[in-house]
Amino acid sequence: MAKFLFWEKIVLDSEADFFVEMRAFEVPKSAGFPDCVKYSLVLVCGEGCILRYDNEQGKGHHRHCNGKESKIEFGSIEDLLKYFFAEADEIRRKLKKGVLK
Repeated sequence: MAKFLFWEKIVLDSEADFFVEMRAFEVPKSAGFPDCVKYSLVLVCGEGCILRYDNEQGKGHHRHCNGKESKIEFGSIEDLLKYFFAEADEIRRKLKKGVLK
């Protein structure tokens, strides 16, 4: 049975509908979840997901950005949050400068 760890939505810019939504669950160890955690960390602007880190069963730890999917390393939830927010901050800076659309 899954144990709720956290869920949080952080509004970064209400006018631009820019926010982060994070959720994580402790799950029984299995082939699909060998680290005993299931999570989704999402950066959203308007109606679109700009960045997502998750570990969908069968895919392992990975990220989605600019329509591409790539593997990521997982050490702990704390490390994952640190990497996610560093990347989200970089994306926000680029969006503000007009480098990303």
